[in-house]
Amino acid sequence: MKELLENLKSVCANIDFENCSNLVTGGVLSSLEIINIVTMIDDEYDIKLPVTELKPENFESVQSIFDMIQRIEED
Repeated sequence: MKELLENLKSVCANIDFENCSNLVTGGVLSSLEIINIVTMIDDEYDIKLPVTELKPENFESVQSIFDMIQRIEED
């Protein structure tokens, strides 16, 4: 989780990932920032996010992003 937080901060330095739990519904993340996060996940974790995982609830918090990565890595 610590590595993910560092990676997220490198992509979106102005966002408080540690304390925000409504990144999408609260309008904290823009669509461009979500694309940057998806690209970072692809690069850093060497996984391709399936289209079925590209839904708002998977980007609401650092925990939901972490859980999504874990699910994909397990498959």
